[in-house]
Amino acid sequence: MPVSRRGFALGMGIVNGCMGIRMPPTSYAISEENLLFLEAWRAVDRAYVDKTFNGQTWFRYREKVLKKASMEDRDETYDVIRGGKVHRAGAAGRLEMLATLDSECVLKVLSFATSQIVEFRLIRAAISLNPVSSLLCPTPDESAASGVGLIKLSTFNSNSAGKVREAIKELQGEGMKVLVLDVRNNGGGLFPAGVEIARMLMRAGVIVQIADQDGVRDIYEADNSAFAYSALLGGTAGALTGVGIEVGFQDKMVGKEKKTELVVVAPAQGGPAEAAGITSGDVLLEIGGKSTAGMGLYDAAQLLQGPSGRCARALEGTLSSLSALKAVTAWLEQCAVTGASGSGLDLKVVMVVNKGTASASEVLAGALSDNNRATIVGELTFGKGLIQTIVPLSDGSAVVITVARYQTPSGTDINKIGIKPEIDLPVSTYPSNTTGLCKTLVNLDIAPKLFGTALDASITG
Repeated sequence: MPVSRRGFALGMGIVNGCMGIRMPPTSYAISEENLLFLEAWRAVDRAYVDKTFNGQTWFRYREKVLKKASMEDRDETYDVIRGGKVHRAGAAGRLEMLATLDSECVLKVLSFATSQIVEFRLIRAAISLNPVSSLLCPTPDESAASGVGLIKLSTFNSNSAGKVREAIKELQGEGMKVLVLDVRNNGGGLFPAGVEIARMLMRAGVIVQIADQDGVRDIYEADNSAFAYSALLGGTAGALTGVGIEVGFQDKMVGKEKKTELVVVAPAQGGPAEAAGITSGDVLLEIGGKSTAGMGLYDAAQLLQGPSGRCARALEGTLSSLSALKAVTAWLEQCAVTGASGSGLDLKVVMVVNKGTASASEVLAGALSDNNRATIVGELTFGKGLIQTIVPLSDGSAVVITVARYQTPSGTDINKIGIKPEIDLPVSTYPSNTTGLCKTLVNLDIAPKLFGTALDASITG
């Protein structure tokens, strides 16, 4: 007869199936703090997108923590949740933190541009975000307006879709024939806003696929509502506080070993970090004198926000770029526009991206590219394709759990990979403001081929 042995955790006894003798239970007291940890553990167990739990034996980890980790008070319990493998599997700590305004934050940064280590002393401040700015570019001689319309989208919040809609309508009224959508250093934000903007520019086709532990779960599609007015609910406010940096993890191979670095996804436009010269791709080595080696996002964000901060919020920003467009010829004239069945507007669309383009920006870029609705130009994007949800805990705190991944319409997983532009351009060298970028674009040697008759002043009123 087969012998069965089964152990029950948390003090339940073990029965020896061979002898039928009840063995003394391996028991230990379960405190209120242990129960809170278990609550967070169960939330991750149910929802985390990777059922290998990053290669961890998830149940064994739970038992190890309960036996050995110090959870004498609530702060220690939060530290275990944030700093242990629960955190690495997707759980964070408390949310929505406010920065300590007018306080100093000292950063030690490995510059992406120069590979030099630089120290920055920043003063935390309130940062007002204007998600959309637009301009109808002038003709090369600046004698009149051209038909090239530029929309700079710096973040996806509750106002973004409506503002883009208004900008398109206004620019079309002024004679826009070509739309340049600039999402450089747009680190993302509100996912539904990205979907809504894609629907403005597409009449039909898949926008994005959501894949969880069981495969593709949801598919968002264009719904023949291109440029139709509709309400966009929920979202984030148009103001942020702190030093103005969105941070993320990036893997780097050092010899045969993989090293994970805390990097700047994007500095917020108008924030202290941008003013100091911090750029997308810079590696954060220290925050306030503390090494970022092994530091989680929650802890990094808390240090960036200041002593009284309680959580991290992603900040969006804006960079610069667009000069090797001189290398782009009639190919872009043919490919940037598609009058194909997927187009929602009779506009030629060019989307400009860089290494600070992430998350919802990549969703939009993937949708327009895969549906042949726009040509993506610039640099490889950041590769931030995870979807997280907030799960409240019984004590009023919460955990943030990674529950799914974005996939482009073609099924490409962009996380840690990014979206490769169809035309590589060193876009980080161009002006970040709409006026400067417009002048750069219309004065390129290939501008007539790039924009066609849109540069002809006669098309405008």
